[in-house]
This record gives sequence, C-alpha cells and structure tokens, in this order.
Amino acid sequence: MIVAWTERNVLNRVIGTLVLLGREIDGIRILEVPGRRSGRLRRTPVKVLELDSGRYVVSLHGQSGWTRNLRHNPRARLLFGRKIEAVLAIELTDDEKTPVVEAYRVVAARSETRRRLARPAAEVPVFRLDLS
Repeated sequence: MIVAWTERNVLNRVIGTLVLLGREIDGIRILEVPGRRSGRLRRTPVKVLELDSGRYVVSLHGQSGWTRNLRHNPRARLLFGRKIEAVLAIELTDDEKTPVVEAYRVVAARSETRRRLARPAAEVPVFRLDLS
C-alpha cells in the first residue's frame, strides 16, 4: 500500500513536472482528460507505446480514474513541454489488446510494471490514440 501511495503522490508528480518541462522520460506524456462528473481537466502521466504505426496507452492499475474518464469522453490531450496534441482514445477489444500488452511488457523497464501486466489482457484497459 505504501508503494502505491508513494507512486501516486510523489513519483507521478515529480515525473509529471519533468515531462511538462520537456524532459524525455521513457515515452511518458501527460494525459489530460475531462472528469466524467466534474468536467474539470484531470492530468495523469502515462507511457505512450508506439507499435506498428499506432500509439497506445495501457492502464497498469486496471479500471483507474483516467480509464473511466476516457470511456465517458474519449477526446483528450497529450502534453509534453509546450507541445499539446489533441487525441481521440479508442478502447481496444480483448483480442486487440493482447499484442499491445505483450509489447508493453517487453519494453517495461520496471519489474513492478511487468508484474502488473502478468494478468490476462482482458483485465487491462488499453486505448489506441488517434489524432483528433
């Protein structure tokens, strides 16, 4: 539990700040999506995986807040430094998820990330990001 709290409240904030300053950190971008209830813009750092000319985001924590927000409103923005990119997030079907989750597991630097992706692909939300 302490690891999850530290990751969410310390590590994500530090990485998010560095990414907004334009520092390249393992393909991480800030995903900005309106909250499904409040409509307020919510930001979270996500790794954008480039695979077969497509770009994908994978939720390592399963049904997280940003995945529910994307399902409610698939229009989002990716932030990196001063660059803002409007995207449309398309959730993949269970069959489409498997190769993306496998590719993410192969490039994952952290053992904790690989452990989280060891569960069946059907339990891992995956979105393709298309330009909007």
